Amino acid sequence: MPQRDEKSLAEEILALLDTYGEPVPLRHLRGALGLSKSDTSTLQRVLLSLCKEGRAGRDTSDRYFSASSALKGRVQVTQTPGTAFVTDETTSHEYRLLSADADTLMSGDIITFRILPNGRATIKEIVQRAVERMAGVVVVEGKQTLLNPYRKGIPWIRLNRTSAAAVSEGQGVVVRITSYPGRNTLPEGEVVEVVGDASDAMVERTLVLEAYGLQLHFPPEVEREAQAVSRVVKTSTSRADYRKLLTCTIDGATARDFDDAISIETEQGNFRLYVHIADVSHYVTEGSALDLEAQNRATSVYFPAYCIPMLPEALSNDICSLMPKVNRYAMTCVMDIDRQGNVTGYHITPSIIRSDRRFTYEEVQEILDGNVHDRAFTAALEQMAKLAKILRRKRFTKGSIDFDRPEREVIVDEKGMVLDVRRAERLFAHRLIEEFMLIANVTVARHLDSHGYPGIFRIHEEPDQQRMEEFARIAWNFGYPLKGRSYHSSQLNTILEQSRGKPEEDLISTLMLRSMKRAVYSPESGLHYGLGFTHYCHFTSPIRRYPDLIVHRSLRASLDTTKRARRHKRLEASAPHLAQHSSSQERKAADASTQMELLKSVQFMRTFVGEEFSAIISGVTSWGIFVQLQTCYVEGLVHVSTLDKDYYLYQEETHELVGRRTRQRFFLGMPVTVQLVRADVEKRELDFILVSSGSQPEHADTKKTSRSKAPRARTKKAKSPSAAAAPLPHKRKGENRRTRGGGTQKR
Repeated sequence: MPQRDEKSLAEEILALLDTYGEPVPLRHLRGALGLSKSDTSTLQRVLLSLCKEGRAGRDTSDRYFSASSALKGRVQVTQTPGTAFVTDETTSHEYRLLSADADTLMSGDIITFRILPNGRATIKEIVQRAVERMAGVVVVEGKQTLLNPYRKGIPWIRLNRTSAAAVSEGQGVVVRITSYPGRNTLPEGEVVEVVGDASDAMVERTLVLEAYGLQLHFPPEVEREAQAVSRVVKTSTSRADYRKLLTCTIDGATARDFDDAISIETEQGNFRLYVHIADVSHYVTEGSALDLEAQNRATSVYFPAYCIPMLPEALSNDICSLMPKVNRYAMTCVMDIDRQGNVTGYHITPSIIRSDRRFTYEEVQEILDGNVHDRAFTAALEQMAKLAKILRRKRFTKGSIDFDRPEREVIVDEKGMVLDVRRAERLFAHRLIEEFMLIANVTVARHLDSHGYPGIFRIHEEPDQQRMEEFARIAWNFGYPLKGRSYHSSQLNTILEQSRGKPEEDLISTLMLRSMKRAVYSPESGLHYGLGFTHYCHFTSPIRRYPDLIVHRSLRASLDTTKRARRHKRLEASAPHLAQHSSSQERKAADASTQMELLKSVQFMRTFVGEEFSAIISGVTSWGIFVQLQTCYVEGLVHVSTLDKDYYLYQEETHELVGRRTRQRFFLGMPVTVQLVRADVEKRELDFILVSSGSQPEHADTKKTSRSKAPRARTKKAKSPSAAAAPLPHKRKGENRRTRGGGTQKR
């Protein structure tokens, strides 16, 4: 260590942290200070002293920061009362805000914040509010008239007297916010538009689009540009001609925008895989009206029965779509893959293709199961399946986590009426396409990174230690121990495998997923923890995702040596903003889709009031238990006031309700029988009462493992906002703001 005392070293560290302006790992500090590994203990001692003094802090990822630094980021308010996070706009790192600050914020607010020595964040200033207007449905509670927003992360809004007198319960309205939430106070607003009866399908759609700021229709100049695009597809020496390859698309039955097509060749047990992706960058030129609108939208948004596309249908469903029996421009990633799943060679090139067949997932599955023989494609699909299994096996061996959980599928008719809510079927045909898209994305990301080309990458940070500790405690309660405090993906996969086929399978998978950080877009290549990839980007869906279009532009620019430097410089300058904007829009689109599915689910359940269902406890809170039905993929609340005549205490560390007198326990994964007593579409709430509780599944108490070996929280009372503690898939807006049915529990 250079000759300097610890006091001087402390000042140097603080100066360095101020220069960085963001949290940095220990090893970076050591290198920047010119220290060797043998000086690590001294460095740690000085850092610990600075943290104790409150002059520096350490976050949950063991990175250090100056306590005086102010960062800027976007807020996400969670479903758990008093819980919100802020994502640093520079590093995409996520911090939990103090509970008192969380109550004053809405999802999407932009703030400046400081990181406290304990790793939490606190507000310095609210720079920009996410919304000035909000759409929702009018709800009357006692003497108050409120707006229940159709947007996640926005608290209920109290309507002023004039507005309250002019509207009635169940109407869909748009409100201008006149005052924002404070600590223990709701926001207030005035009605600026009455849209209509919220139960009407068209009004419902209008409210969701307004709430999320989504535009259904394209501006006239964008439509004009789309219509003016040439439909002529010509051969060119600058494009590889792959029209003679046996090529197909595999998509959902209702899909119309075909982003990707695949071809395969084999030789001596090795494979050559062609992943053809629609060449959107050929048609959407940088800076055009089409481009600016696509950039603003950043993603297509999918609702039951309809879609809000990123690009006009003249492109997304026509000239860019890789439809069968027509020539189409593509960007093709050709990969040579050996029998162990290693990519031994590749090249990426503009191409012209002609798809021979449009398959649905179900059709491909029938062929792979041997129920149907297709003279042209059976052999090729069998080789594709063989390769997909090799790639899948290798991916999990390398650390990818097997989040193969079911998704909710809402079936509606042409008028928007709900026909069914069910678990979407997951076939091997889905996994086949998934593996091919993943390997193409990885190959392109490595190509960009190795050549120093700019792009937008997809990163997924390692999970927060505190959240993983909380998940470990819950997993242990189910009899799935996690060893140590460094949770490797192989341990997580073991738990997923052990729970497969058991009642708690979906719950364990979902809780694990919610303990992870959210994947985001970044101008820098980095780890994707969930997939186990060191390099990853989105290349395969440029029709519906703007980051993919940016990646295509970078690839095209790299082929033109005369303009490469200028185009890459322009892309590099815009990448940070585009990555942040795309992440934000992606989250907004996902939330909007979830809200619509939730609304449709409650509508569907209205006809089943009074019926009994088998269910599993999917969330436990102080005000009751959330249950997920096993016959259809919906969830609702059993309020604590309706449980047996006892006073129930909420055990935060184990996520249980325990009767003070009877010791009756209600815990995650517990099978129960419930009766639906209320389906309130206006409030998007399902209420159940408990009919009976099933036998207790094998639980940590019945294991030979000593309870003393259970993972422990670092503090006496766990405050982690882990989604493991949150109900699935939703918890009511304003649960901590109001009481219900004479109950005294907070909701």
